[in-house]
Amino acid sequence: MIDRDHEGLSLSRQCVLLGLSRSALYYTPVGQSAETLALMRRIDERYLRFPFYGSRRWRAIWRVRGCRSAATGVRRLMRLLGLEAIYRPRRRRFSSMAASSLRASACCSRHWAVRRFILSGNGSPSSTGTSAPT
Repeated sequence: MIDRDHEGLSLSRQCVLLGLSRSALYYTPVGQSAETLALMRRIDERYLRFPFYGSRRWRAIWRVRGCRSAATGVRRLMRLLGLEAIYRPRRRRFSSMAASSLRASACCSRHWAVRRFILSGNGSPSSTGTSAPT
């Protein structure tokens, strides 16, 4: 991709043509430590048995067993492995204004339906089950 021994193009010019920064040319990624790889292996093995455990639960379990790791570290490793906890989604609620307007419109429509029924002559006191006072 980049030829370090090219006579016509400098390294910086090659980086510009490829759309890379020069620091990306010299960067060598650092591998994972043995402890991190062991923790990733442990997460992967246990995820198969408990797919509903999230990063906080794993951290709490391993803290009891003597392994010190933060929830953010466990979350990062789970993201690297492509794992996420399986859980029931949060129940959606209407905002208070929307819920009150829904209730009000339902109440009004019920009120007007009853009123229309009574005014049409179909609903007399005797037909609705109530008797008129005598």
